[in-house]
Amino acid sequence: AAYGTEDLAECATNGSSATFLPTLSGNSQAEYSMPLNDNVDIYGRGLLAWRGKSKNDPENRFDNVGAYGLLNLYAGVRDPDGAWDISFYAKNVANTAKITSRESSALSTNTVDVLLGAPTFTTPVGTGSTSLTSNYTQISATPPREFGINLRFAFGSR
Repeated sequence: AAYGTEDLAECATNGSSATFLPTLSGNSQAEYSMPLNDNVDIYGRGLLAWRGKSKNDPENRFDNVGAYGLLNLYAGVRDPDGAWDISFYAKNVANTAKITSRESSALSTNTVDVLLGAPTFTTPVGTGSTSLTSNYTQISATPPREFGINLRFAFGSR
């Protein structure tokens, strides 16, 4: 209805991306494995996820994101037929800390206030509401460095 009988409409963007995604990003993964014996393989794997710089909302001068990469490493032992796998991992090995989005307006919340009557202040006599605005904005960030162990067992057919 906003475009009348037009089948195609466009918005003026002044050259900015409609999705705020970077022009270039990608992933690269490599794995090396070798048999330890007839029943066990050992392996090492790396995963690099890279994201190019992006310009986000032109109305928010604080939300542009620079390029960054996250490196995850894995090492473990596994059954050659895939029945089980034990691996150790380190995610975000370089501990890259990057804010990936930032809202332009401060966080706020609305409350319902219960008004209590004097002299005991135990009986509700009405309600009101308050809007509270903080000095903080909402952000999204890369996950912190993480270490762990994965155990996997396959039951039944594989």
